[in-house]
Amino acid sequence: MLKLLDDGNELKVYYDEQLIIHHSVESPFVLVGQGEDSISSHEGNFDIADDVRSKLPLTNYEILDGNKVQLSYGDYALVTSYEVIDGRLNMEFENVGKEANRYWINLYAMEDEHVYGCGEQFSYFDLRGRNFPIWTSEAGVGRDKHSITKFRADNHSNSGGEYYNTYYPEPTFVSSRKYWCHADTYGYCEMDFTGEANHTMYFWKLPKRVVIQFAKDYKSVVEALTEYTGRLPELPQWVHDGVILGVQGGTDSMLGYIRQAKELGINISGVWCQDWVGINKTSFGTRLYWQWQWNQKRYPKLDTVIKELEKENIHFLAYICPFLLRGEALYNEAKGEGYLALDQEGHVYDVDFGEFFCGIVDLTNPAAFNWYKGVIKNNLIALGIKGWMADFGEYLPVDCVLHSGEDAKDMHNAWPALWAKCNYEAVKESGKLGEVIYFMRAGAHGTQCHSLSLWA
Repeated sequence: MLKLLDDGNELKVYYDEQLIIHHSVESPFVLVGQGEDSISSHEGNFDIADDVRSKLPLTNYEILDGNKVQLSYGDYALVTSYEVIDGRLNMEFENVGKEANRYWINLYAMEDEHVYGCGEQFSYFDLRGRNFPIWTSEAGVGRDKHSITKFRADNHSNSGGEYYNTYYPEPTFVSSRKYWCHADTYGYCEMDFTGEANHTMYFWKLPKRVVIQFAKDYKSVVEALTEYTGRLPELPQWVHDGVILGVQGGTDSMLGYIRQAKELGINISGVWCQDWVGINKTSFGTRLYWQWQWNQKRYPKLDTVIKELEKENIHFLAYICPFLLRGEALYNEAKGEGYLALDQEGHVYDVDFGEFFCGIVDLTNPAAFNWYKGVIKNNLIALGIKGWMADFGEYLPVDCVLHSGEDAKDMHNAWPALWAKCNYEAVKESGKLGEVIYFMRAGAHGTQCHSLSLWA
C-alpha cells in the first residue's frame, strides 16, 4: 500500500499504487524559508501582507528506518514520516535543523487533474489554475478586481472582496484522481493549484500532518472524507415540512406575516425573527441590539406566542453571535468574570462594529465557553426557541490576548469551529438534537460534526 522508491537521484512515494510525491532537485517535495507578515483588519475584512525573504529547496534526502525521510539543505532539515492509519496516509513533519517560518509542500499533480473544495468557495467550483488563501473573513462586496463594485467598496470602507474570500475556508481538497487531502493546521496557509506538475501547500507554520486517502469513486471519496471530519447530525423533520419565513418588526408584525402566508395557502414550518433582541439604529442602517435576550418591548408576550405557534407546528427562530454589546448586562457579567478576550494592555478588547462596540467571548477559556453555552440554553432554548442563526465567527482580531495563551493569529481560523462546538453542546446537553436547528455563517475544519446547517 505504501512504497518509497529511491533511485539515487529522486525519491518517489506511492500510496494505493498512486504517485503522491515526486521529489527531485528540479521539483523538491519541501521548501523552507523565512518571512515576515502583517495583518490589519476592518469590520471583518483583512489586509494580509507577506514578505517572503528566503525560499530554499530541501534537495538532499536520506531514507531512515521506519518509513522516514530526512530532507535537508544547509542548516535547514526536517524529517518526514509516512504511516497508514485506518486506510489513510499520514505524513508528519518534524524540524530537526534551523527553524523556518515559511514552508512549501508539493504534492504530485497530473496536468489534466481537477481540484475541488477548500471549504465554502463562492467564485469557482474547479479550483485548478488558481491559488486560494485559507483565512476566514467577510466574503467582501464585489469579487472581481476589475469591477466598479469592488473599486467603490474598497475606497468607501475597505470592504471589497477577492475571488477567494470566504467565511468558511479549509485546507482540504478533493482531486479528480479520486482522493481527498487535508492539512492539519489552523494557521494561515495557501492552497496553490496553479502548477502543472504539483499542488503546492504554503504554510506560515509547519502543519502537524497532511492526510490523504484514495477511494474508488467520488461518492466513496466523500464518505471517506466525512468519516474523517465527522458528519452533520440529522436535521429536525419539521424543517422539511414547510417554508421558514424570515420576517421582522415585532410580535404583531410577525403574526401578520403568518396570517398572510396562510391566506395564500403557504405551509409554514417556522418563522425567523432575528430582531427578537431589539434593534440598534446607526447611520449604516438598522442593526440588531447585541444583548442576547428576549426584548419584551419589541416582542410582547413572545413566550406565550411561541407556545401557541408550536400547536400549529410553526417554530420560532432567533439570532445570536459570540460578541456582547458593551455596557449591557451580558457584557458586564462576562467582563466581571474575566470571560472576555483582552487587548495587549490587559483591558477588554472591544471590537468596533460600526458605531457600537462589543466584547469577544473568549471561547478558549473553559469557564467562558460553558457560561456562553448557558446563555444559549437559558435565553434561547428555555424560551422555546427552536432555531437560530449562529452568526459571525470570522472576526477574531489577530492582536487580542486569549485565555489559553495561544496566538490569536493562529486561532483566527479555528474560531468558527469553537463557536460551532459551543452551539452544538448547548443543544445536545439540553436534549434537543433532532428538535432544534441553528445555521452558521463561518466555518472551519471541525465545523462539520458540530454545525446543523450553513448559511450560504
